[in-house]
Amino acid sequence: MENPSFQVTALSITILLWLALMASIVQFAVWFYLLQTGEPGKTSAFLFLAPFFGVLTGWLVLDETIAWNVILGGVCIFIGIFMVNWTAKEVKSV
Repeated sequence: MENPSFQVTALSITILLWLALMASIVQFAVWFYLLQTGEPGKTSAFLFLAPFFGVLTGWLVLDETIAWNVILGGVCIFIGIFMVNWTAKEVKSV
């Protein structure tokens, strides 16, 4: 059985600061700004991007492989966000 441990290194401190600043403070500040300036229903659709970007980060940082079903899921997420935010132009009758 593994014993979890935390080693204080420059990398671990950098990661901890990144998580504290970017993933918490900046993310919530941007989120609340978008909720105030946009429509909450349309803005909330972008929450579905969080898991997709988590997988992309794992691919970039940890060299993980991305399966075809993850790519298909990402495409579905982007299509869903487009459908929520797309507004059809009204045709003016003569």
